[in-house]
Amino acid sequence: MNLKRSGGKKRKENEFAWKVSAKDIKANNYNLDVKNPHIGEQINHDPDKLLKKYGKQQQEISGLRDQLKTILAEALNNGGAA
Repeated sequence: MNLKRSGGKKRKENEFAWKVSAKDIKANNYNLDVKNPHIGEQINHDPDKLLKKYGKQQQEISGLRDQLKTILAEALNNGGAA
């Protein structure tokens, strides 16, 4: 059976297709799970740590909101004079 490439055109690398050398595949013990080089490092976070960070951010936001309310109340009570 004779298989030809479509139209004899060479494939071009892009964000969805990239070349990996045989040397790299061999060095990776023939594991074909090669990460996409066009995507930056992806960080997997621990859900518990994320929830803790989210709670802390919500507390900070609440504190800032309270400060803003105080400033606005003082400005309104003083007739807007600052």
